[in-house]
Amino acid sequence: MDVWDALRSDRPYRPAWTEDVVIRHIRSLSGSHFDPNVVRQFLEVIENKTDGQPSGTTN
Repeated sequence: MDVWDALRSDRPYRPAWTEDVVIRHIRSLSGSHFDPNVVRQFLEVIENKTDGQPSGTTN
């Protein structure tokens, strides 16, 4: 999801959002702005990718 990268990155007009805040934001828009199936699958990937690792690192 482009929104993940956009919100997790620093911008000239605002700092990057934390992972938890972005996840809550994406979930809040599930069904209105984002397909709920895509949100579910995307968050599964994100949670598996970062499971047990500090934010910002990958497997």
